Amino acid sequence: MSVSKSFLVCLVLGAASLHYGCGDSAKTPTDSSKAPQTTPASELVLLSIHPEDSLVGEVFNSQPDGQAAMAVKCSGATNKAVIVFADQELKTVFGGSALLSAQVPRNLYEKAGAYSVYIKDGAIKSNSKTFTVLKNR
Repeated sequence: MSVSKSFLVCLVLGAASLHYGCGDSAKTPTDSSKAPQTTPASELVLLSIHPEDSLVGEVFNSQPDGQAAMAVKCSGATNKAVIVFADQELKTVFGGSALLSAQVPRNLYEKAGAYSVYIKDGAIKSNSKTFTVLKNR
């Protein structure tokens, strides 16, 4: 497992512990391309994105390779689900039906603006949330 993927797994586990509580056992996240197939969701809901904003060019949830990463809390996701940021599918790590994470390429947060984030799971598309890239705080 690469250092970058290791950190994403830690990000997912950390977010899972916040979601499920430190004493609860959370499912071990896996790369969605290697996880066993699950049944497609009938309803896919994006509950929240973390973080919700960043400054122009500011790396958020910094990965060991310098890339930014985000996590999404959701319901109904399968191991085939991908996070879509500004119409670009991100390489997504499956942390369970309620949690996904992905690295965000720098070009997606180099310009100020409001960007749509949603989950795509096969032909099913979730609601969207807005990620805001700010000029300054």
